[in-house]
Amino acid sequence: MIAGAELETFIRITLGPDAAERLCSKEGLPLWGSIGFDAFLARDGAIWSEREDGVRQQVTGPERLTHLLIAAERRPELQGLLPIRPPAARTCARCSGQGTLELASAVGEVYLVMNTQPLRFYCPACGGIGFDAE
Repeated sequence: MIAGAELETFIRITLGPDAAERLCSKEGLPLWGSIGFDAFLARDGAIWSEREDGVRQQVTGPERLTHLLIAAERRPELQGLLPIRPPAARTCARCSGQGTLELASAVGEVYLVMNTQPLRFYCPACGGIGFDAE
Protein backbone atom coordinates (compact mmCIF):
# COMPACT_ATOMS: atom_id res chain seq x y z
CA MET A 1 0.00 0.00 0.00
CA ILE A 2 1.40 3.37 -0.93
CA ALA A 3 0.79 6.28 1.41
CA GLY A 4 1.99 9.73 2.37
CA ALA A 5 4.17 11.67 -0.05
CA GLU A 6 4.37 8.71 -2.45
CA LEU A 7 0.55 8.50 -2.68
CA GLU A 8 0.26 12.27 -3.04
CA THR A 9 2.78 12.22 -5.92
CA PHE A 10 0.96 9.32 -7.60
CA ILE A 11 -2.37 11.18 -7.41
CA ARG A 12 -0.80 14.45 -8.58
CA ILE A 13 0.70 12.71 -11.64
CA THR A 14 -2.32 10.57 -12.54
CA LEU A 15 -5.26 12.84 -11.64
CA GLY A 16 -3.73 16.32 -11.33
CA PRO A 17 -3.00 18.92 -8.65
CA ASP A 18 -6.65 19.49 -7.68
CA ALA A 19 -7.05 15.81 -6.89
CA ALA A 20 -3.83 15.87 -4.85
CA GLU A 21 -5.20 18.80 -2.84
CA ARG A 22 -8.42 16.86 -2.16
CA LEU A 23 -6.34 13.86 -1.07
CA CYS A 24 -4.63 16.04 1.55
CA SER A 25 -7.86 17.64 2.76
CA LYS A 26 -9.76 16.54 5.84
CA GLU A 27 -12.40 14.77 3.71
CA GLY A 28 -9.96 13.04 1.38
CA LEU A 29 -10.15 12.29 -2.34
CA PRO A 30 -13.56 11.00 -3.45
CA LEU A 31 -13.09 7.52 -4.96
CA TRP A 32 -16.64 6.59 -5.86
CA GLY A 33 -20.14 6.89 -4.57
CA SER A 34 -23.69 5.72 -4.90
CA ILE A 35 -27.06 6.73 -3.52
CA GLY A 36 -26.49 7.50 0.15
CA PHE A 37 -22.85 6.39 0.20
CA ASP A 38 -19.40 7.77 -0.71
CA ALA A 39 -15.87 6.39 -0.40
CA PHE A 40 -12.79 8.57 0.13
CA LEU A 41 -9.03 8.01 0.02
CA ALA A 42 -6.90 9.76 2.65
CA ARG A 43 -3.25 10.80 2.28
CA ASP A 44 -2.19 8.07 4.73
CA GLY A 45 -3.68 5.44 2.36
CA ALA A 46 -6.75 4.81 4.50
CA ILE A 47 -10.12 4.48 2.84
CA TRP A 48 -13.16 5.93 4.55
CA SER A 49 -16.81 5.30 3.80
CA GLU A 50 -19.47 7.84 4.60
CA ARG A 51 -23.21 7.25 4.67
CA GLU A 52 -25.78 9.93 3.94
CA ASP A 53 -26.47 10.26 7.68
CA GLY A 54 -22.87 11.45 8.15
CA VAL A 55 -21.54 8.28 9.77
CA ARG A 56 -17.95 7.87 8.61
CA GLN A 57 -15.82 4.77 9.20
CA GLN A 58 -12.50 3.43 8.03
CA VAL A 59 -12.66 0.49 5.65
CA THR A 60 -10.09 -2.30 6.11
CA GLY A 61 -9.27 -5.78 4.85
CA PRO A 62 -10.83 -7.18 1.68
CA GLU A 63 -13.50 -4.46 1.69
CA ARG A 64 -10.72 -1.87 1.27
CA LEU A 65 -9.54 -3.72 -1.84
CA THR A 66 -13.08 -3.75 -3.23
CA HIS A 67 -13.28 0.04 -2.89
CA LEU A 68 -9.97 0.42 -4.73
CA LEU A 69 -11.10 -2.00 -7.43
CA ILE A 70 -14.38 -0.14 -8.01
CA ALA A 71 -12.52 3.18 -8.11
CA ALA A 72 -10.00 1.77 -10.62
CA GLU A 73 -12.82 0.44 -12.82
CA ARG A 74 -14.30 3.94 -12.93
CA ARG A 75 -10.95 5.74 -13.19
CA PRO A 76 -8.40 3.41 -14.85
CA GLU A 77 -5.57 5.77 -13.78
CA LEU A 78 -6.03 4.43 -10.25
CA GLN A 79 -5.08 0.86 -11.18
CA GLY A 80 -1.64 1.62 -9.76
CA LEU A 81 -3.20 1.58 -6.27
CA LEU A 82 -4.21 -2.07 -6.58
CA PRO A 83 -1.85 -4.73 -5.25
CA ILE A 84 0.21 -6.62 -7.83
CA ARG A 85 -0.14 -10.37 -7.54
CA PRO A 86 3.11 -11.85 -6.21
CA PRO A 87 4.23 -15.08 -7.95
CA ALA A 88 3.74 -17.09 -4.75
CA ALA A 89 0.29 -15.66 -3.90
CA ARG A 90 -2.46 -18.18 -3.24
CA THR A 91 -5.51 -18.06 -5.46
CA CYS A 92 -8.61 -17.13 -3.49
CA ALA A 93 -10.37 -20.36 -2.53
CA ARG A 94 -13.78 -18.75 -2.26
CA CYS A 95 -13.98 -17.34 -5.81
CA SER A 96 -11.34 -19.58 -7.46
CA GLY A 97 -9.43 -16.50 -8.54
CA GLN A 98 -12.35 -14.94 -10.43
CA GLY A 99 -12.78 -12.04 -8.01
CA THR A 100 -16.57 -12.29 -8.19
CA LEU A 101 -19.28 -14.69 -7.07
CA GLU A 102 -22.64 -15.39 -8.65
CA LEU A 103 -25.85 -15.06 -6.72
CA ALA A 104 -27.20 -18.47 -5.66
CA SER A 105 -29.09 -20.27 -8.42
CA ALA A 106 -32.37 -20.46 -6.48
CA VAL A 107 -32.51 -16.67 -6.34
CA GLY A 108 -30.97 -16.49 -9.81
CA GLU A 109 -34.02 -18.19 -11.36
CA VAL A 110 -36.20 -15.34 -10.18
CA TYR A 111 -33.60 -12.80 -11.30
CA LEU A 112 -33.30 -14.34 -14.77
CA VAL A 113 -36.93 -13.48 -15.42
CA MET A 114 -35.97 -9.82 -15.21
CA ASN A 115 -32.47 -9.95 -16.69
CA THR A 116 -30.53 -12.35 -18.89
CA GLN A 117 -27.25 -11.81 -17.02
CA PRO A 118 -26.55 -13.54 -13.68
CA LEU A 119 -26.15 -11.19 -10.76
CA ARG A 120 -22.51 -11.09 -9.66
CA PHE A 121 -20.83 -9.42 -6.69
CA TYR A 122 -17.23 -8.94 -5.52
CA CYS A 123 -15.79 -11.77 -3.47
CA PRO A 124 -15.83 -10.84 0.23
CA ALA A 125 -12.79 -13.05 0.92
CA CYS A 126 -10.31 -11.41 -1.50
CA GLY A 127 -12.06 -8.11 -2.15
CA GLY A 128 -12.35 -8.87 -5.87
CA ILE A 129 -8.66 -9.22 -6.74
CA GLY A 130 -8.71 -13.04 -6.96
CA PHE A 131 -5.80 -13.81 -4.63
CA ASP A 132 -4.83 -13.57 -0.99
CA ALA A 133 -3.15 -10.18 -0.69
CA GLU A 134 -1.56 -10.85 2.70
